[in-house]
Amino acid sequence: KEFEQKYSSHESDPTLWKAFFREKAQFMTICNICLDQIEQQKLHKVVRHVGAGRLTRPGDISSDDESDEEEAFFFEPIAVPRSSKAGAMMSKWLQACRQRLGGEFPRNGSQHSTEQYLNTLRVRKLGKSKTVLKDDPVTGWGSVSTSLEGKKIMTKWLNNARVRSNERFVLKGLEIRGSLEKTLNEMSLESDWYFGDLRLEGKALQLEGSHLMKEKESKEKAIESDLDLLRRTLNNVTSDLETKRRSKQSDFNEKVAKLRNESQRKKDERVRELHKALHESRSDETSASLRKQILSDIEKEDKATAKKEEEMKADLEECLTLIDRDIVHARRKFNVDSESTRERLIREWKHEEVLYRHKCSVWIGISSRKVENFKSRR
Repeated sequence: KEFEQKYSSHESDPTLWKAFFREKAQFMTICNICLDQIEQQKLHKVVRHVGAGRLTRPGDISSDDESDEEEAFFFEPIAVPRSSKAGAMMSKWLQACRQRLGGEFPRNGSQHSTEQYLNTLRVRKLGKSKTVLKDDPVTGWGSVSTSLEGKKIMTKWLNNARVRSNERFVLKGLEIRGSLEKTLNEMSLESDWYFGDLRLEGKALQLEGSHLMKEKESKEKAIESDLDLLRRTLNNVTSDLETKRRSKQSDFNEKVAKLRNESQRKKDERVRELHKALHESRSDETSASLRKQILSDIEKEDKATAKKEEEMKADLEECLTLIDRDIVHARRKFNVDSESTRERLIREWKHEEVLYRHKCSVWIGISSRKVENFKSRR
């Protein structure tokens, strides 16, 4: 009735009715099915990124960023005879381009640019990722040998870099969500007549973002239980190996003690036999010979006992080395499995998060311009 009073009873423009309804409505309902359809349509849109066209030639622009050069596509040179049809067509195109550009050809620096491009192709054929200039005497780093301490330092740096990269990724997500919330707060319900479905799409993105964070937290809890299982397995394995180590050490001590007691018993028995022979002997030469025999037998027994102890000690050290190796392997396996579990979580979550952030960036770009226009109109 109010619409008919403001316009007329014969007005049938649907756009005018929607604008009037959004301006005057006190309640609005949100249909999840409609929102899902909107999101599906946005996913199927073809988005052309800025600068996604043809790459320029080397030397055309100056840039300190070398990552563009790594991602560029390099084409092998092709020899086309001028007498062929393709050669005649290419010559015609070349002359037409030169006439349109004007000036003298070849340009200054074109030879250097061509040589630089060909040198880049040669370097890439050798499996290198960086462009090396023609007059650069350095052609590669060669083989680098590092010590165990150096490997530990490099591994520590790599792990710290991964942690910081994940932290930066999470902070970027929080920043995007903050921008989304800030833009949504500037869209009131009364201004839906101007923004259309943008506010509803933003609300849907906000709900999707909170759902992704809750899903990440639930996955982290599940993975934490998996890590607890891996830790218990590692503790059980190391505990068994430590028990085995103590058992081997205890057996070695018992065997050594038994060997020494047996050696002492043999020496005492031999000394008693020789002392009995000394009492029975009547000449000094025989007594001296028997004393030398006693000392010689004791020395031989001590050497034989020491040799057996060394052999037993070598066997023990070999056994303990194997046990230590098993402990190191178990810890390495735990580190690899735990890292793989974490990487699996991050990889699955990052894939969904990147898609979500792309949709948020598109929505924020459109909505922020709409908000600025709306403020300027007011």
